[in-house]
Amino acid sequence: MLRLSLTAALACIALNGCIAEKKNPAVGFWKSVTYTGKSYIEIQENGQSYIVTKYYNDAFGNPKKIESAAVLKDGVMIVTGDAVKNGILYKQSTDQLVVDGKNTLERVSSKVKNDLEDKLEARAKRRTENSRQLRENIKKKRKTR
Repeated sequence: MLRLSLTAALACIALNGCIAEKKNPAVGFWKSVTYTGKSYIEIQENGQSYIVTKYYNDAFGNPKKIESAAVLKDGVMIVTGDAVKNGILYKQSTDQLVVDGKNTLERVSSKVKNDLEDKLEARAKRRTENSRQLRENIKKKRKTR
């Protein structure tokens, strides 16, 4: 009985390995080569859909992050939300993304992503600390009146 269970388990593992779906080559972390500003996009699988995260600097140079949902339709990733206006196309010949028909991105390492996340976290901490100090200053001024 144990041998039969073991054989069935091995067959199931082998069969699942053969049937496993191919990973979408657009999944990963990408940097814009078209624009000189620091603009990045991360694409993650989310079941049958995807999550597209755009990292960029606002007009004041502050790091920002926007997440949107996306689905693959006829070879084009259609994004619902503000991360991308139209769609994302993966160019297999050059291993690049074309976003909104004009912005070309190239694949970069996950270290770049980690650095961006660290900057966002540091900025959030600074804002929290600044808000705390501002509240304390307001309280002190009220007490002296």
